[in-house]
Amino acid sequence: MPICCVCKKIRDDSGHEPGGGSWVSIEKFAGEKTGVAPTSTYCPHCAEAVKKELGLD
Repeated sequence: MPICCVCKKIRDDSGHEPGGGSWVSIEKFAGEKTGVAPTSTYCPHCAEAVKKELGLD
């Protein structure tokens, strides 16, 4: 599964020639393949980093 090392989009070759698929976000790819709608949140580590960056700690 090709994943861009910069933006983390995945090339979805389903129904296409290898290398001919479109680049989609991880969230869209996972949602389409599993039928589960991903949501956004912070893990504890990132939440602390954002709070610290914003001066909220």
